[in-house]
Formats: sequence, C-alpha cells, structure tokens
Amino acid sequence: NLISKRVTKLSLGKNWLEGTIPTELGLLTSLQNVSLNDNSIKGKIPSEIGAIQQIRELDLSFNLLTGSVPAEIFQSATFLVDFDLGSNRLKGTIPTEIGNSSSLERVVFSRNFIDGTIPTQIGNCHNLRSLGLYELRLNGGFPSEMGNLKLLQEISASLELPEIPGWMYGLSELNDIFMGSSGIGGTLSSEIGRLTNLRTVFLFVSSMVGSLPSEIGLLTSLVTLDLSANRLSGTIPTEVGQLRNLEELLVASNRFTGNLPTEMGNLSNLEKLLFSNNPLSGVIPEEICNLWDYSLETLGGAGSCSDEAPFGGLQCPSRSCCRECPNIPVV
Repeated sequence: NLISKRVTKLSLGKNWLEGTIPTELGLLTSLQNVSLNDNSIKGKIPSEIGAIQQIRELDLSFNLLTGSVPAEIFQSATFLVDFDLGSNRLKGTIPTEIGNSSSLERVVFSRNFIDGTIPTQIGNCHNLRSLGLYELRLNGGFPSEMGNLKLLQEISASLELPEIPGWMYGLSELNDIFMGSSGIGGTLSSEIGRLTNLRTVFLFVSSMVGSLPSEIGLLTSLVTLDLSANRLSGTIPTEVGQLRNLEELLVASNRFTGNLPTEMGNLSNLEKLLFSNNPLSGVIPEEICNLWDYSLETLGGAGSCSDEAPFGGLQCPSRSCCRECPNIPVV
C-alpha cells in the first residue's frame, strides 16, 4: 500500500522489454505518468489501468499489443492529458467513453487495426490539441461534432471522404493537416484561407478536383504544401508568391496548366519545388531559376531526368536553372 501511494511515474520506454503488462499495474493508484513505449510488449492492455484515476500520461506506442482499447481507461481518468497507443496491433473500435476524458490534449490511435466509426463523443474533448487517426480501418468519415474541437492544432487521418468537411475550416488553431493517401474528393474550398496558422498541409494521393484557390496566399505561416497526385487543374495562382515561409511546394501529378507564376520567385526559403507530370507550358521563369541562389535544392521532377517531361512540360531557360538534368535541351 505504501509503494502504491508513492509511485507517481513509471518510465520504461526503449528498454527492449518483452512479455505483457501486468494487471497489478492498476494497483499503483497514484501513478500520473506511464511510459512503456518502444518495446516489444505483447498481449492485451489490462482494463485495470482504469483504476489509476490520477493518470495524466499513458504512452504504450510502438509495441506489439493486441486486443481492444479498454473503455475503462476513459471512464474515470478525468486528469488524462496525453494518450498514445500508436503503432501496435490493436483491433476493435474507439470507445465512446473517450468523451468522458475532457482533459485530453493529445490522442494517438494511428497505425493499428482499429475499425468502426469515430465516436461522436470525441466532440466532448474540448481541450484536444492533437489527434492521430492515421492508417486505421475507420469508415463513415468525421462526425460533425469534431467541429467543437476549437483548440485542435494537429490532425492526421486516413479516411475516404467526399470532400474536406466544412467544420474543419472553422478550426482556426490548426497548424498541421496530415491526410495524405486518404482518397479525399471534392474541391479545396476558398475557406482554407481562414486557417492562417497552418504550417503543414499533406493532402497527397487523393481525388481532389478543381482549382487551387487564390486564398491559399493568406496562409503565410505555411512551410510545407503537398497536393501531389490529385486531379487539381487550372493555373497555379500568383498568390502562392505570398507564402514567404514556404520550404516545400509539391504539386506534381495533377492537371495544372499554364506556366509557373513569376511571383514564386519571392519564395526565398523554398527548398523543394516539384511540378512534374502536369500539362504545363512555356519557359520556367527566371525569377524561379534565381531561387538556386537561396535555399532551393530540388526543382521539377524529383530527379526523374529520364522522364519525357521532367519539368512538367516547361522548357528550361538555361543549364544553371535545370542543373539537376544537365542533358535536357534549353531554349
């Protein structure tokens, strides 16, 4: 009893641990932090953990855990802030009881075999900052109640959606969207201009159509924009040149036409610009070529110089501009 009241932290991550999590862990009722991540622990997550009412952090990620997520963990853990079960072998569904843990700030279920739908009760987690639902087997899309997560800063998910849900454009604190390889359809709404805190947007390998809205230029904190392998069309808006913090712009394998806007020459922090496999036309603007004098490391088609059109149909004005493909003709 004396030990159970004194132990507040159990940190055994990255220790090559094997075996299972003992049910007796639930007897350490004063525990606040449990880190067993990056081991080789097998078996089920004991429901007895639900008896640790003071727990604030539970990290069981990167193990070999099986079975389902115990609902008991959320039933009485009113202080739970950080919950990470990512990269295991868990099955079953996300417990509806998650809505009882309104103190949660970070939740990760990514890279498991969890299926079913996202419970509407997740909308009760008003303090949630980070949500990881990537590489799961979920269906049914996002519940509209997630629009209540006004403090959400990071979201990663693998869901086949007819379009980006409208409520997401109202989450003004969003910093990072990772929803690549999700089969998202529809258009990229001009409402994206409301998300002025965005730093990274990964929406690659999906089915998005339509044009890139000019309001993208309002996202001046953006560092990475990856829209590659979609069905986006039209010209790339000149407002892209307003993204002064942009380091990666990846729009390869779309249906963009016209030329790259000369305003992109303002992107002095740009390191990677990929635009191959688009029906572009004209000559790469000198303003973009001049970016080699700043941070630019990759231009065109990610080193695919053997492709018929490694620069997306654009012609090269000089050898120095298309230096990654020295044998390509210049105009």
